[in-house]
Amino acid sequence: MQIILQRKAQSEIPQLGAKVKDNKMLSGMGSIIPDSVVNKGIWSSLVVGLGALGLRQRRLLLARLGVIGPHDAEFLADLESVWSHRAMPDEISRVGPLSQDEFHVRFARCGVPVVLTGVARDWPVMSWTSSFLRERYGSVLLRVRKGGDYDKMAYASMTITEYLQGVERGEDFYMANNPVPSPMRADIAFPPYLDSARYYFEGTRLWIGGDNSGAHLHRDLTDNFLLTVLGRKKILLASPSQTAALYTWEVHSELTSCKFSALAPDYVRFPKARKARWLTVELVPGDLLYIPCGWYHQVSNQGLVCSVNFFLRSSCAELPRWHDRKGT
Repeated sequence: MQIILQRKAQSEIPQLGAKVKDNKMLSGMGSIIPDSVVNKGIWSSLVVGLGALGLRQRRLLLARLGVIGPHDAEFLADLESVWSHRAMPDEISRVGPLSQDEFHVRFARCGVPVVLTGVARDWPVMSWTSSFLRERYGSVLLRVRKGGDYDKMAYASMTITEYLQGVERGEDFYMANNPVPSPMRADIAFPPYLDSARYYFEGTRLWIGGDNSGAHLHRDLTDNFLLTVLGRKKILLASPSQTAALYTWEVHSELTSCKFSALAPDYVRFPKARKARWLTVELVPGDLLYIPCGWYHQVSNQGLVCSVNFFLRSSCAELPRWHDRKGT
């Protein structure tokens, strides 16, 4: 099936290119060969380039081609505009457990990241260790991936025991972004900070990685809580206002990736990235990081790491408009 899809993508590149060039909506925009269009993960090898376009024009084009929705394009522009007039925090705050109202006023309403400590202290998931995962859940089959950016990843499947054995041998696959399997769900509770109707188990994801594994620089169009269960994680974050410096491309309607890497910066290829501003945070077991929708983040695992994250049901476009979320 994968071979068929790749051939389909290759055979349709000329037709899509002609469709883009002939689109009268683009008249007056100059010469356009899109930089990267990936349609719902099916055209992962499709490269057609958007370098000649500004961000707003590029999103209009992607919306027209169906890669992102028109409301998403409008929302992203609104999001970046708001943050261009706001100062990025000097650091990411670490706070103890808050009430739902306190969290909403101080962080969610104004879209600011924060590390919440002590929230998961009594959750069964915090007792997980490498040996416990092997003994209790070792036969669970999950997907692993290898590669840098999202258009270069290779995938395979293996059990948790097989994966942990591979990590011990120094293999660099990452058991990433798997829906939490049913047998493991009883160990996990939902963070008590947002409306419970926004959580769902398919949006609760399990991540297990060896030393130096991690996620490429990207942003999600959903709010996100990330809980570190085992090991340590280093995360670099940048606000939505940094988009123009990060050489972005749209993977699908809720995920934007970057050609630039904050952990391995190449300023010769990506000179605009010198202007980007970063916040760095290191997470230890029990830390719950709130990543508001639209914030770029890149993750590096230090040693063997296990994490659980919670993508929320509502996308940012369905939340209050950002001009109503400026906070104080």
